[in-house]
This record gives sequence, structure tokens and C-alpha cells, in this order.
Amino acid sequence: MASTIPTEGAEVSIRETGVYHLDDSLVGSRVAEFNDRGLPTKTEYGLDFCAQNSLDNPDIRAVVESILGRPHWGFLKIYSDRLPLDLAFFFHNPRFYLDEPTPQIPTLIVQLWSPGSQVIYYEGSHLQNIDPKESTEWGLLALPRVQMRRDGVTETEVGLAEGGFAIMDSRLGWTVRKGYFVNIGFATEYEICYWAKMDLPDSEVLRAKVDELKRRRFETNFRFVKEMDGGKSIEQ
Repeated sequence: MASTIPTEGAEVSIRETGVYHLDDSLVGSRVAEFNDRGLPTKTEYGLDFCAQNSLDNPDIRAVVESILGRPHWGFLKIYSDRLPLDLAFFFHNPRFYLDEPTPQIPTLIVQLWSPGSQVIYYEGSHLQNIDPKESTEWGLLALPRVQMRRDGVTETEVGLAEGGFAIMDSRLGWTVRKGYFVNIGFATEYEICYWAKMDLPDSEVLRAKVDELKRRRFETNFRFVKEMDGGKSIEQ
């Protein structure tokens, strides 16, 4: 069944621990169906799936907007337990943002978890002087897990037997023990300016879907690409 999110409590949890997570069998069943259909992210169905399970949910939108103001959808990818267990992964470097005069949360990640998933969150790591390095193999920032054993960081294992979701500060460390998740990133208007656009195949159907998403109050960061001879593409 769908779960209700207390906006204030979720925001406090994200700011203090770095994450708010919740078991939700409805989300879990949707993720399983999405997987059965081949995880088609760059399709009309895929965009609708991500929208329906993120900002189309008024509870999730309330939490994200309370922190980011006007969120911009800028990232979409799938991660799973193929990632090594001996590493902690990050989307953003916590140390980089500590240098700012008034550190703010730059990006929130909505994670949609499959049934039977297990994840480790390194609570508090988003506020620490931690400097993960780029992993070219995995396309993420990473550190050996042993380096997460430090003051101010609590290793918390979460089981999502029926699936569920999390709203996470992008600076928080995490490790997938079991399962997979759809990862949807929302950034502030300032932060999104530094991100590459997400490519979508150029088609009338997808252009119409993106226009529809905008009418549903989604700020998007897509560009349409058209295949050309030689396998190259061009922005449209």
C-alpha cells in the first residue's frame, strides 16, 4: 500500500542523517514491473514511471520542494548489487560543499527500491570532511568501506522486504547489499547549470511526453538526439 510521508519529519531526517526511507509495497511492485519490462528509462512509459513515483507523489514533492525550492530533474540511472560490497558510493563529494560559506543541499536523490532490497546508508557522512574519489569503473565517487568507520558516521543497514523508496542527500554515502533501485536526481536551479543534459531519442512521442511533464510542474534537463550515419547523434 502507498505510504504517507510526514514532510517536516522527513526534512529533519534528511538534513540530520542524510536520508529518509520508507517501506512501500506499491512502489516495490511498480519497480518489479518496470524491471520485467526491461527498465526502459528512455521511453514514454519510463518517463511516466519516474514521474509517477517521484514528484507526481504530492508527499515526495512537498519534501523535495521544502529543501530545494524549485527542483530540476537532472539524473536518471539504475544501480544494483553488481556494485562491490567493499566500497561506499557517493553522488557528490561532501568535502567540496563544506568549503561553501553557507553549505546547502545541492541535490536530492529519490531512490525507488525493488522488493527484497538491502542497503547500507552511512548516516551523517554528508556533513563530514570525506573525500571520495572518482571510480571510472562504476561512474560514481567511492571510498573503501573501512574508511567510513569514523566519528560522526553511523553505518545503518536498511531492509526493504517489499520494496520502497528513499529521499537522500546526494552527498551521503551508501552501499547496495542486495537488490536494485531506480535513481532519480533533482537539483537546485543553481546546481543544474553545471550538469550535462540527459539524452532522449528524438521522436514526436517523447517530445509530447516532455511537454506534458512540464505541464505537470516538472522542470526537466533533457535534450533530444537524432541518430545519423556512422552512429553519431546531433542535438535537436
